[in-house]
Amino acid sequence: MGFDRIRIKENGKLHYQNNKWQNVLVVLINMLIVGGVQVIVRVSGDNWFVAMFISLVSIAASLLVVNIIAMGTMTWFHRSIKTEGLKMEEMFWPFKEDYGGNVLMMFLIALYTALWSMLFVIPGIVKGYSYSLAIYIKSENPNIPASKAIELSKKMTDGRKMDLFVLDLSFIGWGILSALTLNILGILYVIPYQYAAKAFAYEEIKEEALANQKVSEAELFGYANL
Repeated sequence: MGFDRIRIKENGKLHYQNNKWQNVLVVLINMLIVGGVQVIVRVSGDNWFVAMFISLVSIAASLLVVNIIAMGTMTWFHRSIKTEGLKMEEMFWPFKEDYGGNVLMMFLIALYTALWSMLFVIPGIVKGYSYSLAIYIKSENPNIPASKAIELSKKMTDGRKMDLFVLDLSFIGWGILSALTLNILGILYVIPYQYAAKAFAYEEIKEEALANQKVSEAELFGYANL
């Protein structure tokens, strides 16, 4: 089948049209929770102890809440393209299924990307795309170890990182329009559309990787009953 960006975006657009308000509400809930956490931990003051404490709370909130909400939002769209009428509360699945493993995986992705970025910006971007499918892999197989999900993502994105980059690049125009509307357009259309398109992109890359034996079904699905 190959990676067809136009088909992927058309599928994402169709999914948005068929599930418009549910998609918008999931994105809105995500933004309200993340924004609320950021407001709670944002305390100004000249006291160095208070500043250090707030910094630690902010880091903990990002690791334990913000990253997990982001993961749940992305994978809700993936689950929703495969399950008609998926309930919105499914976006909170990472808190209920191997929460510790999800926290670890999101931390490792951020850590590895940051370490590569210390060399130069471009290696960090490349590695970011290399690890980007681990979130979807973990969603399909909640019991898979974090390191294994990242390893499989690296295999599956081999030769497809540029395609994923171009897919994101194709939304830049929409991003500019969203900024001009104070992100109202983003919430109501662009972000749900992009999330859905990236979920379809994962499906295409997964099927291609299985067909080309980059990964096996045993590797992807062998942890389902652990």
